[in-house]
Amino acid sequence: MGQSTNPSAGEGLDAVEQHESDMDSMHILPLNIIPLETPSLKRARLIKNIRLETVVELFSSADSGSGQIQVKELGNLLDWPKEKIHKDEMMLSALSSLHSYNVYSLRIQLRKLNIALEDADALKLSDQKHEELMQFMNDFTHPLLSKI
Repeated sequence: MGQSTNPSAGEGLDAVEQHESDMDSMHILPLNIIPLETPSLKRARLIKNIRLETVVELFSSADSGSGQIQVKELGNLLDWPKEKIHKDEMMLSALSSLHSYNVYSLRIQLRKLNIALEDADALKLSDQKHEELMQFMNDFTHPLLSKI
């Protein structure tokens, strides 16, 4: 596969690898899986930045850094009507209040927020991360089962 056209994709990763990397992370939520109305947000990610603030990352590159904006500032950037809060802003505000974006708690939290994913299969770990976690689970469960 070629280079990702996603401006928030990591350097040297194709789109599939970038999506898997994002979904394996506890602090990144790729917005292409969320049913947003604003097409330009589909290429962005919701992240917990170094200050643990939730921001929308519009682009990320080793050369230029990371373009981050707070959810409440998106309306100015995207020219959303000022009369009422935009549907995407409401959804992103709700998502930004979550403590983590790991696939397990995210599945539960999205249900609580009444956010239906466009592709429910998007909420899964990469095969590599799944294998890594299974080793931990085996190390934990075997001694537990032997005691029982």
